[in-house]
Amino acid sequence: GTPGLLRRWELTSTRYLLGPAAFAEALNQELEPQLRRFRNVLGFNIVPKPGIENPRKHEELTAVAATNGQYAVIEFGGALPRAGLYSRWIVQTNDAQTLETLVSPGFSPGQRVLVATNLPFDSAGVTNQSAGTVSFVSYAPKDLVLKADLKTPAVLLLNDRYDPNWQVLVDGQRAPLLRCNFIMRGVALTPGAHTVEFHFRPPFQGLYVSMAAVALGLALCGFLAVYARRQTTASVGG
Repeated sequence: GTPGLLRRWELTSTRYLLGPAAFAEALNQELEPQLRRFRNVLGFNIVPKPGIENPRKHEELTAVAATNGQYAVIEFGGALPRAGLYSRWIVQTNDAQTLETLVSPGFSPGQRVLVATNLPFDSAGVTNQSAGTVSFVSYAPKDLVLKADLKTPAVLLLNDRYDPNWQVLVDGQRAPLLRCNFIMRGVALTPGAHTVEFHFRPPFQGLYVSMAAVALGLALCGFLAVYARRQTTASVGG
């Protein structure tokens, strides 16, 4: 339903939408009549490209910024940041319970994070104070680096999809990769300044299988070429 849709946008950091300019107000009325966290940040119109009078294809159209445009870039202010620090967390090892908690109206994704494994420390007694700051140093699809400065033990939640082939280093040392909020990545951090690196490292077994398949394919092509040549030679000789 619509509440579940809003929660998915929160958890997946879906901050921007495209739609008719009136859509933001409709979303506020339907989904967030109290908080009203949807707003238009850039209006635009869809017009023909220069030199085209009667466009017949999508590629013949372009977007032009306009203050009172028919369409708009809509910002959802409730989306979680791509990376955040949480001094309060819940260890929940049952995936079914985790999914129930995530969609529960009483759960606030901005205040707590769900972790699928036990941590070396707990959040008992930790207040709602800010855990610290975190920012990106670099971001690539398979290799990203963050800087974090913590006041208290916390979980760094990275709102990118979890995969066990990701490795995480904290100050150059391997650290346990956490599965957070059912499907996202994270790592436990102690107070202080840290450099956190996430690297995607697929298993070598898959690489070896791929190389073996390529080698087998090349060998098969070579065999077929030699076989076809012999057949042609035999036909000519006959």
